[in-house]
Amino acid sequence: MAGNSEALYTTVIVYGSVFAILLLIFCLVRNVFPRAFNPRNSVRELGCELAARKFGFVGWILGVWNFSDQEMFEQCGLDAIAFLRIVHVGFKISLMGCFNAIYLIPIYFNAQITDANRA
Repeated sequence: MAGNSEALYTTVIVYGSVFAILLLIFCLVRNVFPRAFNPRNSVRELGCELAARKFGFVGWILGVWNFSDQEMFEQCGLDAIAFLRIVHVGFKISLMGCFNAIYLIPIYFNAQITDANRA
């Protein structure tokens, strides 16, 4: 059973590190190339109030989640609302999976392996 917990630990370390590195790279590149990542603020014809707001290095994450649907629709359009709703649903499903892991991991760790349940 020690191998299972070691595999879980290794998985969390590997994927957590990859996520943190990619998030850091995105935050850095986002500030270096604002024209690519915020074209509504760079092109005068596309300008809007939401694009002009500054949130900081990672403050944009909470900033995006706190906009109302009406404000997002008026400034960014229906495609932005559809995308963010899909992201919200994915976040909620992932959160539910994490909460389920709280009780499933100890159950699987303590389960007895017999010939009847061996795969």
